[in-house]
Amino acid sequence: MSINYDKLWKLLIDKKMNRTALKESAGISFNVLAKMGKGEAVSMESMLLSAAVDMNIIQKSGSWYSMGETRLAQGEANVRAMLETNAELRENIERQVKAGLGLVEADAKPEGRTDPAPKSKSKAKAGETE
Repeated sequence: MSINYDKLWKLLIDKKMNRTALKESAGISFNVLAKMGKGEAVSMESMLLSAAVDMNIIQKSGSWYSMGETRLAQGEANVRAMLETNAELRENIERQVKAGLGLVEADAKPEGRTDPAPKSKSKAKAGETE
């Protein structure tokens, strides 16, 4: 399926920007930009991966992608596939990207999840009296 990015390319021309400037300002990878240039759809996983690498949430060394000390996969396509199939990993990365963009608090919990009530400290231990 071909996607039409003509309006985006026209906007770039109007703003006197080239594709490299778009890549740098939007924080997208060359692979995403190449897909757009060919009229191919860009997956949410591609955008998420680009943002995570740009924010150093995911580290890239050669063709390997890692998160902390854990190697995720070799090659962008394999990491995208991993994000498509591993919802927990995707949500974790998405939460960190959103926090990095200031869209949510850094320690925000995913929707629908609640933590048990915090354990109350004894008022005597806290030095309080009733």
